[in-house]
Amino acid sequence: IDAIPQMKAAGVGVDVYPAPYILAWPFMSSNRQTPFSDRRVRQAANYAVDKESIVRNLLNGNGFPAGQAATRQTFGYNPDVKAYPYDPAKAKALLAEAGYPNAFKMAAEVLPGNFPADTDIYQRVAEDLGKVGIEVDLRAITFGDFLTKIVPAAPATDLGYDQDVYAFQLDFPLGVGATAASLIQRNWSCRRKFLFYCNEEEIRLLEDAETEFDDELRLKKLQKLMATFHDNAPGLFLIEIVDLVGHSAQVQNLKMVNRVLNYHEAVLSD
Repeated sequence: IDAIPQMKAAGVGVDVYPAPYILAWPFMSSNRQTPFSDRRVRQAANYAVDKESIVRNLLNGNGFPAGQAATRQTFGYNPDVKAYPYDPAKAKALLAEAGYPNAFKMAAEVLPGNFPADTDIYQRVAEDLGKVGIEVDLRAITFGDFLTKIVPAAPATDLGYDQDVYAFQLDFPLGVGATAASLIQRNWSCRRKFLFYCNEEEIRLLEDAETEFDDELRLKKLQKLMATFHDNAPGLFLIEIVDLVGHSAQVQNLKMVNRVLNYHEAVLSD
């Protein structure tokens, strides 16, 4: 991100596009008893992180703080649901109310190098959580290592992590062709084969939306699901991810929609 002005000065085209993904850290909250099993602790973590600062200072204003599982390009996005504001005092109060007035330790596994400024973002998140008493052991892993845990080869009820209090990087699956907010339930629900989060109320809301064939009513039901998801805070919502596309100045009319480039419309000039 910081190198964009220099790249443009050197004649390299750099375009910034909204990616159909939310960057978040899911909390282990259902398949074992941890501090994150308490919704107040999950909400406290969300209040503890200054997401506005991340967007402003680490992404140069590109992107948006996230507070739900849908991006603003997604069917089901609820414009009334805002990101959790930065409020470390409220975070500490919620932790104390939940029975955690003193610091506790957690581990977080992340995949650096996947998104712009992601390494810096993870460091900032760990620092902010530490200020309210959630001490983060930040661990960088490879995508291959991540897959062996998130998609085990054999049926399992646990993801194989070595610490009781855990979060891991997982972007919401709203990629190419996945344009409905209901698809968050592939990874974030009681439907998941390898469970780490389950909320029966959300499942009922999802099933209600899935059986609704009126587009306007279905939209409202998905938006209600997004509001409930926000309040339950199954993970630490961070940002709506952006993609950077670099290209020669000779390439004109290159555009990206849902991470698909329009090669058929791009023009290469002399």
